[in-house]
Amino acid sequence: FKKENPFQTVIGFGGGATGFGAHSSAVSKPYMEDLFSTYLYDGSDSPQTITNGMNLAGGGLTILKARDFGRGFAWIDTVRGATKAIQTDGQSAEATENNSITAFNNNGFTVGGNDGTYSDAGYKYASYSFKKQEKFLDIVKFTFDSSSAATSTAVPHSLGVKPGMVIFKQLTGTGSNWFTWHRGLYADTAYYLYLNASTQQDINGAFFGTAHTSTTFCTSNSSSYDGEEFIAYVFAGGESTAATARSVDFDGTNDYLYSAPST
Repeated sequence: FKKENPFQTVIGFGGGATGFGAHSSAVSKPYMEDLFSTYLYDGSDSPQTITNGMNLAGGGLTILKARDFGRGFAWIDTVRGATKAIQTDGQSAEATENNSITAFNNNGFTVGGNDGTYSDAGYKYASYSFKKQEKFLDIVKFTFDSSSAATSTAVPHSLGVKPGMVIFKQLTGTGSNWFTWHRGLYADTAYYLYLNASTQQDINGAFFGTAHTSTTFCTSNSSSYDGEEFIAYVFAGGESTAATARSVDFDGTNDYLYSAPST
């Protein structure tokens, strides 16, 4: 939805306190620019505030990328906190980067200066910000425990709908691959991709399981990750199971659409 101010009311239009009045009955809907932003900026040798119009102080994720030279994508979110970065170009664990995002603000974020990955004078950068909000994105930090279904095969989330994509990454120890499930990869199976590698999709019964739901997502039952901290990014986009969500239903038998000529 485009961000516009609808015509709400005009009081006294015809003169006097009882003049013409008009009111809109439109239902309030979220604006895309309040939930997602792409923003380009020039680096600086000193801290600078990036104003992209998003209220990230209430929760969210920002991904930063240097455009002029080879550096990985850096992910910083409000659940882990400012300056806590993880990189997509490898398996490294979380690191404290004091010149990365130093604050999440009600209209954007503040980035430190004099660092090639995040902001350096003479270089250009791209940012991608996602609002943590029901039915859009949830960010979940959890400790792995293969003996407990609550934190291994069924991690609770607050997305409010079935996920369309789940990415989770080990933060402690030696780190791990970026395990990525997407509904397009044989939805509701254990197929997954590595976000940090060029290998093809893979399947392993120890990962992801078979039942992401509107309240939980699957990870692994492998004991090799016990005691390690993980972060998960749970994106909406899963198929709705509501009967009202379908326009047509093709079951593969004698299916067709026919529309007669009409004025």
